[in-house]
Amino acid sequence: RLRGGDYEQIGHWLERGEIDCGFLSAPAPEGLSFLPLLHDPMLAVLPPGHPLAAENTVSCEALACEDFISLGTGGDYDLRRALALLPSQPRVKYTLHDDLSIVAMVAAGQGVSIMPALVLRGLQTTAALRPLQPPCCRVLGIASRPRRYISPAVSRFLDYLSHALAELLVEDPQGSPPFATAHC
Repeated sequence: RLRGGDYEQIGHWLERGEIDCGFLSAPAPEGLSFLPLLHDPMLAVLPPGHPLAAENTVSCEALACEDFISLGTGGDYDLRRALALLPSQPRVKYTLHDDLSIVAMVAAGQGVSIMPALVLRGLQTTAALRPLQPPCCRVLGIASRPRRYISPAVSRFLDYLSHALAELLVEDPQGSPPFATAHC
């Protein structure tokens, strides 16, 4: 059975033994095992025609001066880590609870944002997407309760993931996790 939730919910479900494993962004809650799977760069999301959209990368300092559109609580862990790179907290103009709404508001010129590349992959938008300088990534992986508390089937699944990831890394001479678009 599959369940969907934010990182906090998934962490609680794991701690209570309600689920066997779950995808999280590092760091996982204390007491859980965590297998990193990939690095997902955080990107600046800018209105079309914005002066920063002409740059190859966007400095964190430049974003601190802009009206900001933020993801609301429950899904903002990665954004909070990215915002920690800013010299000061941005002027949050809007707080939304949906990634697609944020991208639509940015595309409409209502502010700027920072979002993970995987969220934006394949999205049809006029918003400009630029890497941050300095680079910032979230590390996605799978978390579980410690091995002594999980079933043999879950243990075997995690072993499979670990071996499959190792094989993918051997194929990539740079050692990049699969689907990574930048080294962070």
